[in-house]
Parts: sequence; structure tokens; C-alpha cells
Amino acid sequence: MPKRKTARAVSSKRKPRLTEEALRLLLAEDDEIDFSDDLLVRKLEEAFDGWSLEERRRWAEEWREEHRESK
Repeated sequence: MPKRKTARAVSSKRKPRLTEEALRLLLAEDDEIDFSDDLLVRKLEEAFDGWSLEERRRWAEEWREEHRESK
């Protein structure tokens, strides 16, 4: 007679916990995070240097729309 399979415990499907650094960044206020040493952030700031805040927001929204449709 074949053995019955035992049901897996729900706890075995636990999601991995966030690292302390990831949790700190998620809970931090905007002014508490310093990205001045980040090369990617510096390159983005240089690329958008001449753009107004409204132009940046409009571009970001258009980019989001394009990528939502492509999924």
C-alpha cells in the first residue's frame, strides 16, 4: 500500500526577512537618506539637470505608462 503524503506546514512557505539595512531604508524619512555617494544617482541628476520638476514628473509618468503597457 502506498504511503500517504503528509501536508506541508504553512510555516515552510515563510518569506525571507528583510536585512537590517533594507528595513532601515524603508523606514527612513526622505531627508535621512544620503545618496550623494551613489554613482547612479549622480548620473541621473546630471542627465536631468536642466529639467524642471514638472518636466521630470511628466517624463516619469509617461515612462511608467509605456512600461505598464509593455508587460
